[in-house]
Amino acid sequence: MSYLARILICEDDEIMRTILSYHLRMEGIELVFAIDGKEGIKALNEQEPFDLIISDLLMPELSGIEFIRHVRTVRNEKTPIVVISGAENLEEMEEAHRIGIDDFVAKPFRPQEIAFRIKTLLIKSYPEKFSIATF
Repeated sequence: MSYLARILICEDDEIMRTILSYHLRMEGIELVFAIDGKEGIKALNEQEPFDLIISDLLMPELSGIEFIRHVRTVRNEKTPIVVISGAENLEEMEEAHRIGIDDFVAKPFRPQEIAFRIKTLLIKSYPEKFSIATF
């Protein structure tokens, strides 16, 4: 199958991975999963570039904040990042925005909203590659 886009998802919750997988694959999006920031960095190092990254903030081993900071500072990547998190700490949300996320979605969420936000961000970030007609 030929995919329209590739997304790396860093999420430790299996149910969340299943929900995202179901709704995003229906949109023709290839997904690669990592259960924490450490696995996310490994995926970035070992695989083809991703069109977008989704990350939780609260994960074992390496938190979402640390993972995003690595993506933005160490790797200096401009790949769009969406945080989907149940974190209620306003300071963590502000820190995520400060280090360069593109969107924040609070858990619980509507899966259709995530798919819409991701498609919109892909079109905005890569107008030469994606359009409304793409999806």
